[in-house]
Amino acid sequence: MDSSSKSTFQLVFLFAFVMLVTAGFWGVVETSEARYAEISREMYHSKNWIEPTLLGIRHFHKPPVTYWLTSLSFGVWGVNPFATRFFLIISYVLQVYLIYKIALALFEKAAIAKFAAIIYATLPIVLIAVRTLTTDAFLQTFVLLILYGWIQFLKTRRNAYLWLVAISAGFGFLTKGHAAVLVPALAAFGLLWVLPRPPLFKFQYLLALAVFILLAFSWYALVTRENQDLGYYFIIRHFYDRFFHADVFSRTKPFYYYILIFPAVSLPWFIFFIRQFFVSDQSNPAHKLAKNILIWWIVLPFIVYSASNSKLTLYILPLFAGFSLVTAYYFEQPLKQYWRWIVFTFQGIILLALLVCKFALPEWNLPWWLMLIPAIALLISIMCCLRIKTEQRAIVLLVSISTTTILIYSALLMHFNSLKVNAITPIADYIKARSFTQRPVLVYNKFLPSLAFELDKEIISIYDNENALKRETQFEKTSAWKKQLINIHESSELLYLKSLLQRKSVIVAKSELPKEIRELMDTTWQKEAFDKWTVYFN
Repeated sequence: MDSSSKSTFQLVFLFAFVMLVTAGFWGVVETSEARYAEISREMYHSKNWIEPTLLGIRHFHKPPVTYWLTSLSFGVWGVNPFATRFFLIISYVLQVYLIYKIALALFEKAAIAKFAAIIYATLPIVLIAVRTLTTDAFLQTFVLLILYGWIQFLKTRRNAYLWLVAISAGFGFLTKGHAAVLVPALAAFGLLWVLPRPPLFKFQYLLALAVFILLAFSWYALVTRENQDLGYYFIIRHFYDRFFHADVFSRTKPFYYYILIFPAVSLPWFIFFIRQFFVSDQSNPAHKLAKNILIWWIVLPFIVYSASNSKLTLYILPLFAGFSLVTAYYFEQPLKQYWRWIVFTFQGIILLALLVCKFALPEWNLPWWLMLIPAIALLISIMCCLRIKTEQRAIVLLVSISTTTILIYSALLMHFNSLKVNAITPIADYIKARSFTQRPVLVYNKFLPSLAFELDKEIISIYDNENALKRETQFEKTSAWKKQLINIHESSELLYLKSLLQRKSVIVAKSELPKEIRELMDTTWQKEAFDKWTVYFN
């Protein structure tokens, strides 16, 4: 690794250091992060590594690798937001390194490899993925391991890399099911046209396939043996319905959704990505490789993702491996000096927006000193534009400055405005401060796993027609789950609620309590308001 590549990774380690230092500044955020964090917390305490539960009810929406890793982190760091995000940051560093190695293996040019690494490290979609707990960041790590293993196998014919592909694909499948194989399969097929083709028949292929199948379907086999209807549930509910009937999971988006999202989550690098359509060096042998990556790693999977009815922003994260490679190839080519000012203009708008947040968002808690962070970043950016001669170096530093600024600023903004960003920390802190954690904690008509996580205890949800509380209980073997989910429209469950409220209890609500509950509360009950939330206690 040359000195310029080392400086690139120094920047990456700076980003990772900032993320580690600030990872615990805000609580787990509803809904996705809180859900994954709470499942991991329950798994950590129950030691049931096969059957995930969410608020006491079996939850089979995702395979368990994300929960395993997060539970492991809890064992080291304790149950807290920092531990929730710890392995995301580790995966971030590993991903950037893999992008560097993949680019170096394909283009065989250190400059392109280092640019690919820094482009990937500063992409908004990547930073979003590794700042909040979901399956996508871990999935991306396995996707990159598959791609790296396949490239090295094609180049060296060493069976060890074939095993890396099989094992990584297996763990990827245990992270997010079939999503683990779409981009790698298309990319691997496309690479056959630009890299040496492997032998058509090889006994090791069968062994690698067997390892993949055994690993990928091991968890599915274990849980379906105990829950016989799960096979149908996985195939229909979580494969067919997600692709064709996304309204089942409230994730329906129009076909053009990713056309709008893709540029937004890849700025400012998107402007260099589209530069390829205006700068074409047909004589460069790497040009064919870049076009191959564009087609097989980006365009074709993009079409598949767009055809699916189920769309969320992070679903397309695997596309940005190819995006970083293609963009780095064109970014490495000679640039005129006006490009730094284009990037500076974009970055300047963002930094100015952060500067005026104090005035634009008067209802948010933003200390005056917070304005110093983007102000200093803006001054340093101007100095970079004026003093650095190399265009690529100036642009990399501009993007690195804004990335570091946004990482710090966003962490502090969420710290001071937890409730506004859907983190429940102030309410949990209040319950702890009043020594209410030994009491039953009930949540009225809201699905709030973040509260259970922050308190590190089971909570009781009160169902009153809230759609998010319509839980899938068909895999429950007993009625014990009803102790954590009360339907106030059922008289027998209303009696259970009455028995709870006659004891020292806590109710957390975002709307006015209904008559059925108020009638069960005597005059000793008090309340404390937290923005749109209210905590009731007796």
